[in-house]
Amino acid sequence: MQSPQRPLDLATIPAIVEEDGNGLDAVEDSPSSSSSSSSPPAFALATGLVYSTVMMLHSYPTTIVKPSDDHPEAPERISRAFIVLKENGCVKRMKRIQPREITRDEVALVHDKGVWEGVYRSQFYTRSDLAEITALFGERSSLYLNEHTFLSARLSCGGVMELCDAVCSGRIHNGFAIVRPPGHHAEPDKSMGFCLFNNVAVAARWIRQRYGGQDVPKEQRVRKILILDWDVHHGNGTQRAFEEDDDVLYISLHRYDDGEFYPCGTYGASASMGSGKGRGFSVNIPWPCGDMGDGEYIYAFHQVVMPIAAEFGPDLVIISAGFDAAMGDPLGGCDVTPIGYAQMTWMLMGLAKGKVVVALEGGYNIEALALSALAVTRTLLGDPVPSHESLAPACTAAVDVLRLVKRDVAPYWKCIESNPLDPRPDIEDGLTRYSLSELLKAHRQQEIARHFQLSELPAGDRKWDSHALCSSDLMDTPRTVVLFAHDMGSLRAGNERPNLALIPESEGAYIIDSSKVVLDWIQQRRFGIVDVNLYSGSLHGADATDFLEFIWDTYLDLCPATDIVLFAHAGAAKSVLSLISSRRLDKDSRVISTCLTMGHEAVPMVPKDEVDLRKWYIKNGRVFLPETHSWWSQDDDKRRKMKRAGKVVSVAERRPIQVLTAALGEVAAFVDARLAAKQEIVA
Repeated sequence: MQSPQRPLDLATIPAIVEEDGNGLDAVEDSPSSSSSSSSPPAFALATGLVYSTVMMLHSYPTTIVKPSDDHPEAPERISRAFIVLKENGCVKRMKRIQPREITRDEVALVHDKGVWEGVYRSQFYTRSDLAEITALFGERSSLYLNEHTFLSARLSCGGVMELCDAVCSGRIHNGFAIVRPPGHHAEPDKSMGFCLFNNVAVAARWIRQRYGGQDVPKEQRVRKILILDWDVHHGNGTQRAFEEDDDVLYISLHRYDDGEFYPCGTYGASASMGSGKGRGFSVNIPWPCGDMGDGEYIYAFHQVVMPIAAEFGPDLVIISAGFDAAMGDPLGGCDVTPIGYAQMTWMLMGLAKGKVVVALEGGYNIEALALSALAVTRTLLGDPVPSHESLAPACTAAVDVLRLVKRDVAPYWKCIESNPLDPRPDIEDGLTRYSLSELLKAHRQQEIARHFQLSELPAGDRKWDSHALCSSDLMDTPRTVVLFAHDMGSLRAGNERPNLALIPESEGAYIIDSSKVVLDWIQQRRFGIVDVNLYSGSLHGADATDFLEFIWDTYLDLCPATDIVLFAHAGAAKSVLSLISSRRLDKDSRVISTCLTMGHEAVPMVPKDEVDLRKWYIKNGRVFLPETHSWWSQDDDKRRKMKRAGKVVSVAERRPIQVLTAALGEVAAFVDARLAAKQEIVA
């Protein structure tokens, strides 16, 4: 047996040098125990920053074969965020707030005694013991421990508390706590999900106790606190901590996936709204799948988050800021950008007279986390908030979720009105329901099939039924085949509305099917047709890509086509490019061209290291953009350096539907040129 490890006492170690070259105590404010009662200094409107490299000591036990940097909750998460803030001039504009070690009694404001004891004992175990415990906890509770975990967890929780105290006392106006380990999964009776103590819950309960009394000056009094949790995982621990409280409003936007996404179960569903006097003070916005981005999050803020938050009228806002919904995060699978995080922060700063505390939770793509944290910090500092040049509307799946959320919370909030045409489970259960969007899709498929004499492609999965049509002789006749992929939005005036309303008059009682002009061209050229409707209500993100891969593997790859043209419109472009990469269609001699007609979405790019694929796109790809697209506002040198998916062509139109029809002539000419070039090579 190894000898027990001596607990690391912060008071016994030298001042730790931070990345800015200053000692831990050299630039930071003093703890609340000695300074919170003093009068606010002259720079009361500063933005605070909590950060300490001591919190990096919590890491995966070194005796385990798996390296610590393989674990997603790695120490570098906070150091990289701090470095990026420093490199961009933010740190020198912020007032440093020293984190302190939270006490047993403070943790007990939220957690049972056993939670403290369990983390406390970790500092006395041997390395081999810690490895065994971590192996067990990793399977049961997604936790790891080392001899420094207790100290790091106390500093993390104490850091959030100190920042809240600095804001409430008037020493600073707002602030960012770059802390770890995170906290929002830690429940009152157990630690779980990378979280030891619930940093935000403990801080909120402590602030209510310290600043909620009548003896506190009115300008500092805190009676109501909003906790906004945008981490991609539901903050089960935070919601449970305030399950029966009506002075803390908890709002969470998270992936739910029918209760299959961590932490799993139904507690994160929209119907889970608190209990007792806290009923209605927990608001869950449970995304049904991944790929939710800025459009979906901003839509949720406008429809639910900000109206309820404004009606609640908080005295303090705490953001549980996990950045694992950021684009590129390996665990989240969503697409929120730094601009999206900045805009959400800016909206929340309109509450509580701007008293906002941002506390880091998750986020496991270190660069995405750092850039998102930078955008949030700049917003806290008062820098201009970046805006989207073109914000994609919320997808139908997200809009449907928000309708359900509004139906659930409407009885508790005057600002929320549930649409009387929304489903009524109390009177409709057991009755057949027909979605108007599904009816329109089915009608479109029937009309297209009849007009062009197409057959439905068996999909192998019910959710994909009626999404694909093809020439009846696809598998028999050698010829050129065009795969035309589009979404339902492109059939309705360029995808300008997020979903089909149930009131026909509001939609004009018709749909504009621009796909017919494309299918007319394909049929006139006597090409084979594979028409794929990636209707976003039932196919979204990864589902759409999976479906295209199924169509390719089952039909296109096996048909006798001599040449294949890939043609994607609007929302289907991303899935077509994913198909090209996953099936390496740039190596398939039958695939002669790819044409994308876009709205104001981001221009598809090719990874820098994919040199051969980039060359293939330049030769065989065309991307048609409206003349008002932000691409054209960039200088020529910058555009040349960007690794786009083919030559970019300007179209003198603005709407996606107009871009499609206006560019069709150039698409046809480009396809003919590629066919002629191939014939010359063969000859």
